[in-house]
Amino acid sequence: MGGDLIIAGMLSLCSFMSVAMALMVDAMLPRELLVKPDRRPLALIPLGLAPLALKASLPAQLKQPYLLAALCIAVGLGVPGAWALKIRSTQKAMADASPAFLRDVAERVKKGDSPAMAVVWLAQNRSYNRAFNGLLRSIATRVQMGYRISEALEASGFSVPWTARVSLELLDVADEVGADPSVVEFLAESTNTMFAGMRALRGRMRLFKLMSYLCVAMLAGTVGVTAYMVKLMASMYSAAAAMPTTFIALPTPAQAADLVSKSCLGAVYASMCLGLLGGKASDGGSIVDGLKHGALSAVLAALGLYALIDMGLVEALMGMI
Repeated sequence: MGGDLIIAGMLSLCSFMSVAMALMVDAMLPRELLVKPDRRPLALIPLGLAPLALKASLPAQLKQPYLLAALCIAVGLGVPGAWALKIRSTQKAMADASPAFLRDVAERVKKGDSPAMAVVWLAQNRSYNRAFNGLLRSIATRVQMGYRISEALEASGFSVPWTARVSLELLDVADEVGADPSVVEFLAESTNTMFAGMRALRGRMRLFKLMSYLCVAMLAGTVGVTAYMVKLMASMYSAAAAMPTTFIALPTPAQAADLVSKSCLGAVYASMCLGLLGGKASDGGSIVDGLKHGALSAVLAALGLYALIDMGLVEALMGMI
């Protein structure tokens, strides 16, 4: 009972610290380049309960608590994470194409085209990436039908990053008042400068993701070595119990097995939290961006623990020392 309380307390502390650090990440990151994160993938998290329903048909090894937990996390976070990744990739592609698009618009305006005419010409003669090409063709089609650029953007139905949206709306304003080539060129240069700064920030924030995976590896290694030492002490229990006086309380083999199992379970949960935080900090600023990293971290921790403890890798390493 005491061990259960300790494990519950540690998991609660891990959850509390994860929330606190997530709030710190929010405070450190400026407004993200993407649109407000689509939270629909979060509705798929309950799929993680599916392995529990199928537990009877799983292999014996996967029925171990920490491996079963890792499988549940992999399904519960991996499936929505894949969906979120697809959405985010489309949005990021649109945002990344904006600087090049504005430079091309500025070049067309210098040649005498209006911004609206430049958008139509670029949709027909330039290719940026699949996501932005689809948006641009949709806008150009509506512009040819008499829509303003901003109206065509709203009617397109695309989920557009705010940087691309603002750029197109400013082009619309420039088109209405009569575009000065220097104004459009300034807009293109300003957007490119902003993106350069954000790329530098993203590069620095990737350190969070790297550190989270490094911590996962260290956590798995630490738990693996600790489990070896606990099992070693448990193996001395019968000999110590036969001694008339014993000053060191050693765990029984059953207690050792229970402690190792719960420690591995806690390590998998902590690894998931580390992955969620690392992904949130480095891939967009939303917990949705950390789903895939949370799933991957939990799986990597479980595989590491399985290799170290169940496959005897830590015993082999200790035997070499």
